Amino acid sequence: MTNDLMIDGIRVFIDDTACVYEKSVQYLFPKTKKRRIQKKWAKRSSNFRAKTFHRMFKLSDGIIVSQKTFETLKTYDSTTIHQQSCQKNYARERGASAIQSAGQSEHPGAKDQ
Repeated sequence: MTNDLMIDGIRVFIDDTACVYEKSVQYLFPKTKKRRIQKKWAKRSSNFRAKTFHRMFKLSDGIIVSQKTFETLKTYDSTTIHQQSCQKNYARERGASAIQSAGQSEHPGAKDQ
């Protein structure tokens, strides 16, 4: 582990050897839905390409991340995340109230009958 840093009170260890791995992923698929043809395409190595994945490990005293994940985490702080969640909640509540008010305006005298 190369670095020992802190983000929002959480200890962060940066280690690319443990957190970055490559996996072969199929990116070309046949147009047909037949299982027999899909199996043949899955056996052909030219339909695959290597994709890099970044993972994170949780420890009792912190987390282990890759350098790329750490750079992404540095851009977020707790106030930004809190503001984004508040905006989503407000939009969700506002959307629900707009639907309710639209339903009431369509049938204004429904309760009187």
